Amino acid sequence: MLIETPDGHQIDAQLWDLIKGNWTTVPQLDWDSFDANTVATFRREAEDARKDKRRAGPNIARIQDMLADGYKRQTPVRLYDPAPENNAAPCVIYFHGGGWFGGDIESRDDGTRLLAHLSGAKVISVDYARAPEAKFPVPLYDCIAVTKWVVQSADTLGVNPAKLFVAGDSAGANLALSTAISLRDDGYHDVAGMLLFYGVYAHDHNTDSHRTFGADERFTLSSAAMDFCWQMYLPNPADNQNPLAAPLLAPLHDLPPAHIMCGSLDPLLDDTKQLQDALTAQNNPDCALTIYPGVTHRFLSMISQLDCTTKAWEDAASFIRTRL
Repeated sequence: MLIETPDGHQIDAQLWDLIKGNWTTVPQLDWDSFDANTVATFRREAEDARKDKRRAGPNIARIQDMLADGYKRQTPVRLYDPAPENNAAPCVIYFHGGGWFGGDIESRDDGTRLLAHLSGAKVISVDYARAPEAKFPVPLYDCIAVTKWVVQSADTLGVNPAKLFVAGDSAGANLALSTAISLRDDGYHDVAGMLLFYGVYAHDHNTDSHRTFGADERFTLSSAAMDFCWQMYLPNPADNQNPLAAPLLAPLHDLPPAHIMCGSLDPLLDDTKQLQDALTAQNNPDCALTIYPGVTHRFLSMISQLDCTTKAWEDAASFIRTRL
């Protein structure tokens, strides 16, 4: 059910119960004053919050932490295996969000569990190198290297390399799309699909959705927060125009089928719409766009709190199943 916010937007009633305090006391975060030291504080606070939060995802038959051959390092990954007896299962490689500097495997544990449970696919969640310690392109190179490692280790992992999906949310969707572009350019054609959840695809805040929903933190993500994320990620401003940092600027031909989604109250909504338009214009016919009404950025993390969140994960799982 949708209800109306004080400023006239239609919002999911369950979500309103969770964030309505933002309209009573609008969060005022001075993102211009933040720096790399702020990142450590954000990470510590997020880790503390998770200690008291029971993960909401379902039980999975086998969960295994391991190290993958990443970019110039051993990269931590977590395998969610709903059917260990299947030695040639489809596999989703998942890149978490968090503005390239936050988030980790634990922060997406409930969603990746649920995706594995609903789809029947193995899910490999990646703790790629994070900014600002690792600036662009290092996080992306880490994601690409881990994806190639999955292909090379398919027999050991029990996955079918011809049934490989790349996925991610927010900054992770950016990395997933850029990984697919890089694999295409490297001659890898085995990626079966992309799942791109409310991604950021260009450093452009002059869009209707940023102007409408990004002025402050009421809708859980502000344009100023995204500016800070880009500042942490990119080594210099010129990289705003690098097509692997801002994949909306890249040639988007010959890419795998895409499941693209966003909430209707997300500053990144126009990124999602523009990506779908660009994929279609560049002859990628199988790119499904879903806009979930009345929800904001980060709504996928609200498992057990929003009916819409479960529906969104079910839709993602259906995309996987129908392309196998």
